[in-house]
Amino acid sequence: MAKLSGEIQGLLSELNQSKVKITQVAPSYVFLRPGNVISFRYFLDGLSDYKMCLVVKNDLGKIGYTSERGNRLLSCFRLADAPPFVISFILKKLYNKPKLAQRQLVQEGIVALLGTLNYRTYRLDKIRYLYKIYLEVKKLPEDDEDELIDYSEEYMRQNEEEND
Repeated sequence: MAKLSGEIQGLLSELNQSKVKITQVAPSYVFLRPGNVISFRYFLDGLSDYKMCLVVKNDLGKIGYTSERGNRLLSCFRLADAPPFVISFILKKLYNKPKLAQRQLVQEGIVALLGTLNYRTYRLDKIRYLYKIYLEVKKLPEDDEDELIDYSEEYMRQNEEEND
């Protein structure tokens, strides 16, 4: 896993993913489907950062689109900011399941777990070192539904306080 950042390697380790297969692909819609887990280095305004995301479809029904400014954008949810049990739950349900990962109701559920700030569109021309990550779903840690419910309730409470 030398091609992945230390933070992403640590997250994969917490998810019991010690022997992960990764494949480098070109930053293009052609190689990606909803439900794919990807890692890449994102360059913007002279800074760069490593990202680990779940590819999803947007409101237009596509994983990517061209903006009014002519930028090609990729729709994703960032995974690295959530607790491992939340990521595990999401991946068990959506990893490599394109039909399920593109449903609006499912994406609203992801927003409830990860928050709206973790939904992102990334410019394809700013993505370098794009890797598809192949996980062993059977090895993902068991998700604790009570902990998941507590987490989502706490998130909703925080959102309500911020909006008041």
